[in-house]
Amino acid sequence: MAKIEHGYGFRQLMGALAALIYVLVITIGFSCCWILALGLLLYGNLFWRITMLLYICYIHMSSAKFILNIKGNGIRFFRSNWLWKQLRLYFPIELVKTVDLPANRHYVFATFPHGVMTYGCSVNITYDIDNWLALFPGIRPRQTILNATYLTPFLHEYLRLCGFISVSEKSLMHYLTSRWQGDGFTSNGVFIMVGGAQEALDSRPGQYELTFLRRKGFVRVAIKSGAAIVPCFTFGEVDSFERWDGKWALHWQLAVKYLLGISIILIKGRGGLPLPFKRRIVQVVGKPIEVQQNDNPQPEYVDEIHQKVIEGVKDLFETHKISYIENYENVKLVIK
Repeated sequence: MAKIEHGYGFRQLMGALAALIYVLVITIGFSCCWILALGLLLYGNLFWRITMLLYICYIHMSSAKFILNIKGNGIRFFRSNWLWKQLRLYFPIELVKTVDLPANRHYVFATFPHGVMTYGCSVNITYDIDNWLALFPGIRPRQTILNATYLTPFLHEYLRLCGFISVSEKSLMHYLTSRWQGDGFTSNGVFIMVGGAQEALDSRPGQYELTFLRRKGFVRVAIKSGAAIVPCFTFGEVDSFERWDGKWALHWQLAVKYLLGISIILIKGRGGLPLPFKRRIVQVVGKPIEVQQNDNPQPEYVDEIHQKVIEGVKDLFETHKISYIENYENVKLVIK
């Protein structure tokens, strides 16, 4: 288990600030970037209109064809700095290794559950990666994000610097079939929140509902690339927020998911604010599931590997819930 320090006073205040900044970037940042981009396109002078058109074209080229893409591990400052370390201490967030993973091959890390904000995975894999580098040396961690978010003007640059990549198949295949030298890493590990927006909508404190049974795209990508699949389970992620429920709130959230493909959830945390509760979050990295590389995976083999991932996730939950869930006897894992 990665060692976690506990901070108090000023550090806890900074951790709360970092947690709030994280929420604002994900919720308001996405909208503000599009408002700015559309404003420049519609109301800017000729210079700004041409500049924005060229910039949007560049974003699409960079995402789909990897022109001018960051091949390494992003910018170190964005992936390990004092502010995000305070965010880790705020909950606190931990990373647990169950087996060694050789850095001589690529990996697909199938991560559950999504939760509302994915604090656990984002801190461990993107914003404060020192613990990851200590536990899994040589494996370059890259967290995936919905393509629509990754293609957001201005936000796109920040995401790239932090090491995010698009979850599109082209992007995944690129990182799971390429090797780069000179930055201390010998393999890539891409983290996929398999449940996505639907799993975020289902997130409730104390409830572990995984949207998984029909999600097989990540298995096909793993087979095509020959990458091993590693199940991961994040305990406590679902406890970071409660949510404003009700008919209108539900309809609004479903409408956003249908139109944009993302989940923007009406949340409430400490004091009814969008500040997460201080709950221990522990991400457990499981055992790799081997696959046979095939450019044209057959449905039967995809189903076979998918079932192994399901069993791997169940095993992680049942083995570690005793350590990381209070009143674990009353908590059940639901996979749908």
